[in-house]
Amino acid sequence: MPFLAASGIEIPVSVDTLTEEVREVGATVQAFSGALVRSRIATKRDLEFEIPLTNNTLAGQYERWLRGEGEMWTFVNLYGSKGTGPESGYSGTIQAASGIGGSANLTVASGTHAYRIAPAGSSWTFAVWYSTAASPSYTHYVVSSNGNKWVDGVSNNGASTTWASVSNGILTLSGGTDWRYDNLFAFPATVDSTWPPIFYGTAGNGDVASGTALMPYLNLTGDVILETTRSAMGDVMGTSVRAADGTTRRKLTVRLSQR
Repeated sequence: MPFLAASGIEIPVSVDTLTEEVREVGATVQAFSGALVRSRIATKRDLEFEIPLTNNTLAGQYERWLRGEGEMWTFVNLYGSKGTGPESGYSGTIQAASGIGGSANLTVASGTHAYRIAPAGSSWTFAVWYSTAASPSYTHYVVSSNGNKWVDGVSNNGASTTWASVSNGILTLSGGTDWRYDNLFAFPATVDSTWPPIFYGTAGNGDVASGTALMPYLNLTGDVILETTRSAMGDVMGTSVRAADGTTRRKLTVRLSQR
């Protein structure tokens, strides 16, 4: 088990910077007797730590991830975890069964179905389960704007993904007989090469691949988490420094506040 993972992605932690704050939710009031009376509704545990110096690309990926900048469509309805709906002219419909694990799915029998997944001109990554079989047999795809692709967690830049295209930040999913999509996840950046196998391999275990951690919320796991899992929201501050070799590195200060 990793020391700390956020929605399936292992987060490097400078252990000597790690602190945990116990935050009590409730009011403390003064009774008529003058005594202080505390009404404790809940106890929350917030983590604060630094991520060691790393290159700007990876630091930016961690920063966006921990801020919960991705969005998930589980296709229980047409809207994502942040409320993003389909672009006008969509033709997909929600089917109550035949998705991953028997859940709902998006069926695009004809035409196209599109979502905005990133600002125009920015980098992006999307992950989705895709099937064209009458009795659905899904394959997991991860595609990034830098041309990198993974199929069922394995790097395969030559894989055919003509059923999907991205233009100006809008992802268009094509339609056809028995074409189905499930658990679409979009992230407004490229991702480290170690992440897509995690997206695929940990499906169903509380991460973006399974849709159980709906960004902007993060599902925290690992040795540092006292519970089995903890739902949190992240704040990140970054500082850039010039390393001895002349390259620019970035140090991140992270706060993960329990929901």
